[in-house]
Amino acid sequence: MRRSNQFCVGICVGQIHEFDLLIQHEIDMWLSQEFNGIPEGRIVLDYAGFRTYDSVIRINKIFGQTSFTIISQEFHNRRAIYIAKCFNLNAIGYNAKDVNSASAFKTNLREKFARVKVFVDLLIKKEPKFLGEKIEIGN
Repeated sequence: MRRSNQFCVGICVGQIHEFDLLIQHEIDMWLSQEFNGIPEGRIVLDYAGFRTYDSVIRINKIFGQTSFTIISQEFHNRRAIYIAKCFNLNAIGYNAKDVNSASAFKTNLREKFARVKVFVDLLIKKEPKFLGEKIEIGN
């Protein structure tokens, strides 16, 4: 995406706790090195992405995106894209390398439960743990 000049903005999702704010500078430095060539301010961190379900909803409700690409392992992309479709969002997945065989069993077992939980969340119309103020990106 970066090489073809199609990269608009990236949202790195993952939960963070208060004590982790001390490492914010290191995270920023890593991001600038890892995504070398992407203009400053085009990578946004979303620390409230506790679960895939929450993250997909937050991409829309907090960051205002209706179309996005998810970069993760295939099993995770499938679930995230399904959630996005349920909320009438346009998502595609770019599959990263799969998990190594040492942790594959645990990851696959966890994924089975996560898939069931998605249906429960959709059925009860669960809201994300944290929403918060809207954040404008992509300008």
